[in-house]
Amino acid sequence: MKLLSRFRPTWRVAGVTNITPAFLKEHGVTTLLLDRDDTLTTTGSLSVDSRTREWIQLMQNEGVKLAIVSNSRFPQSVLSFARLLEIAVVTYGLPYLVGKPRTCILRRAMFELGSTEEQTVMVGDQLWTDVLGGNLTNVRTILVRPICPHGAHRGTRLVRALLEHPLYRLLEKLGQMPEEI
Repeated sequence: MKLLSRFRPTWRVAGVTNITPAFLKEHGVTTLLLDRDDTLTTTGSLSVDSRTREWIQLMQNEGVKLAIVSNSRFPQSVLSFARLLEIAVVTYGLPYLVGKPRTCILRRAMFELGSTEEQTVMVGDQLWTDVLGGNLTNVRTILVRPICPHGAHRGTRLVRALLEHPLYRLLEKLGQMPEEI
């Protein structure tokens, strides 16, 4: 059971735009570490829908620190995306070097933003990278529904079919998956 608790998100939402400044303030959160692919936009895309763009602007206006934390092997794409939205970015873009769930990428982002574990939440669509990485770093986590539920790429579809979906169902069956807020 201890192992499974590492995959349990603190909260669950339908999408990032369901996270409000009031909710963050209520929980003492000042920093959001954001996954990009299937959390803020579809995998590999440089575009963001207007609702997500407005949400980012709202968070920035409310003083919430934002950083994109990405495992992408194409760091230029992530950097271009972050520049477009005026958000900080921390990425491990070298082939064969995975960032999340390793804690160093999240700790580096917190350091760069001047945030503590208590002030920080990791937001993403995957249990195996975003939630596990956040939990291993001792920050709270928010699991969002993926923008593209089946995955745009073959690797993503495979990971979701073999790892994500069975783990998600197991956590639900054991009553370990929080209700959506």
